[in-house]
Amino acid sequence: MTQRRPGRNDQGPPSYNMGVTSRVPSPWKAKEDQKDDRQVTSCTFDWYQATLPGDDRQTGPQYFRNVSEMLADHLKPFQLRHVDRGMSGYEKRTEFVDNRGGVELTILHGGNPKPNVKATSRHAAPFAELLRRLQPNHRVTRIDAAVDFAGPDVWGAALKTCQLVMDVRGMDSGLLMQPDNPQKGATYYMGSRNSPVMARLYQKGYEQLGRFPDCGADPEWVRLELQVRPQKDAKTIFATKTAQEAWGATKWSRHLIAVFSQGEWQPEGIRVAPRTETEWERTHRFMTGQYARHMFEGGKLARDNLIVPGRAASWREGLRLFFAEMEEDVAAIIRERIKAGDWTPNDRDAYDVQGPAILGWEAS
Repeated sequence: MTQRRPGRNDQGPPSYNMGVTSRVPSPWKAKEDQKDDRQVTSCTFDWYQATLPGDDRQTGPQYFRNVSEMLADHLKPFQLRHVDRGMSGYEKRTEFVDNRGGVELTILHGGNPKPNVKATSRHAAPFAELLRRLQPNHRVTRIDAAVDFAGPDVWGAALKTCQLVMDVRGMDSGLLMQPDNPQKGATYYMGSRNSPVMARLYQKGYEQLGRFPDCGADPEWVRLELQVRPQKDAKTIFATKTAQEAWGATKWSRHLIAVFSQGEWQPEGIRVAPRTETEWERTHRFMTGQYARHMFEGGKLARDNLIVPGRAASWREGLRLFFAEMEEDVAAIIRERIKAGDWTPNDRDAYDVQGPAILGWEAS
């Protein structure tokens, strides 16, 4: 299998406006004599995985049995297959197998009080709907949102479109995996595999025919798929998002789906991972945490001395008065302890009248 990392666009980046419009012909726009399905009309989950909230009133095995029974009441006839080997920190795995031998649902359990449930392929979308109804407070650990296309030359046009978007976004992480046997199907990866968000464009028809030779899949079937692994609080947010809305995970994924939908889809941005805290923010958070009790008591004392006509003063009003009274004390301490070299002319208002002269500044 060969790996090829495509280079920059030889003709220069096209004039895209976040993928919504273009002043150059888009590879994705079909020619008039082509009768293929390039219009993005729907998006569905191809993978839905989530952690359930757990129940402190039950033991792990009891909770797992209750979860299994709850899901079993809403699934088609199946048989349970228990595997004494889990993954991702779980000790065991239980699979719901349908009458064709396909795994409809997987539950990871044991070693963690909160089971993890997963459904893929054609089971993912109905499972997502079921879980959101039965356990709305679940937390998503991974979702894949997929859109499908078919028709002559669709693969080449879709691949070129993805490469153009990567160029416009200034991303060099595009990677084309092309088997020596074309019938195995190629895959183009976008974004880092170590990132919470990545996408792939692949020849789904060839992939299905390789796995199930008699399935009758269309060799021209192409799939564009976004994979999102939400972090921290975003796990709860994505538990309410549709597959189409999931494309708002990054700027480049919004750009990508806007191009393929020819501007019809413009999902709102969703923060997938928490923003990195700056050193100042971290220090400020520690400081406020350390002195929270002192500020709380100061606000109460100031409130008791505050007179508001017609009503009692609130604690927030007392806190504002406390900070106002504390301002001069804090300013004096800062003037005393901060070195003169750390001050600039723009900081002169923090000093008294003699301050600028002492530091060698000209008084304005």
